[in-house]
Amino acid sequence: MNEMQPFFEKIYGYHHHLSKHFMALILEKGNEFPQKGYDLFCHMINAQRIWNKRIAGDVITKPFEVHTPEVLDGLINEVNAQSLHIIRHDDMHRIIHYSNTMGETFANSVEDILYHVANHHSHHRGQITALLRNQGWDPPVTDYIFYRRDKDRN
Repeated sequence: MNEMQPFFEKIYGYHHHLSKHFMALILEKGNEFPQKGYDLFCHMINAQRIWNKRIAGDVITKPFEVHTPEVLDGLINEVNAQSLHIIRHDDMHRIIHYSNTMGETFANSVEDILYHVANHHSHHRGQITALLRNQGWDPPVTDYIFYRRDKDRN
């Protein structure tokens, strides 16, 4: 086990938990869910998938592809399983060489990529939460500490 595995398992467990909560809200509200929020949610999951594929040495793009709710629900589980496999089996210090969607080349460690994806989720989930509040809804609680308290009680 690498030293960062427990940290990333916790963070990615938290993000997966919240993604499932937001997905349930999307399925419950249907067309009432704000389109901009839905698009951002798709983007979050697409981005995680893209980064997982880059780590695996594959190329996949379409960060702004909008999926049907059924496809999106499946992608949430798929990308989470891929991320957990990376967390548990990859060398966190391995350097990944990749090109962004504009063709520029970069190199970053697996650890930095995983941290970036976690922050990316938080950023866009905050935007979605603000959209829902502006619509008068009471969005799911997204604070990490509340997630840990609930998890530790069960």
